[in-house]
Amino acid sequence: MFHPIDTNALLSGQTINISKSWSKYINTLYNISFMYPTPWAKINSLHYAGIDGYFRISIMKSEMALEDICKSEAYHKLQPYGSNPKIVSDMTSGLDACLVLPSADQPTDMKRQTALIVKYPKGLEIDRQTYSHFILWTDMEHLDHIKNSLTIENCEIV
Repeated sequence: MFHPIDTNALLSGQTINISKSWSKYINTLYNISFMYPTPWAKINSLHYAGIDGYFRISIMKSEMALEDICKSEAYHKLQPYGSNPKIVSDMTSGLDACLVLPSADQPTDMKRQTALIVKYPKGLEIDRQTYSHFILWTDMEHLDHIKNSLTIENCEIV
């Protein structure tokens, strides 16, 4: 329920809390769900965006170790995360993961992009192809909330 703020009743130094509303994104093909800001609009089934941020998701097939996949994403020749990105090992939804965080010189057109890469526990089978990893790109400001709400369901066979 919306409660308007009477600006005449505010006291100097008083703190007001403006909470953000969140919606649940569900992708049954990738067996994932997470929360994202409600105002964001659907660009396509894998990409939502708003004036304050965005997310995009994908899956990948790779025989490489998670650490090597993270390095490959972080140190892409086009430097989407800047010249000195940070890779952080993580556990997300109880699964091995990594975060790619931008350096201070990240190009402004990348909109503070970060990456979360999660290893599927048993692979995700779609159309007789097995995918080993899930990747989420989002802006730095929304990474923690999205990551902390991420759920990855059983991934044996779809």
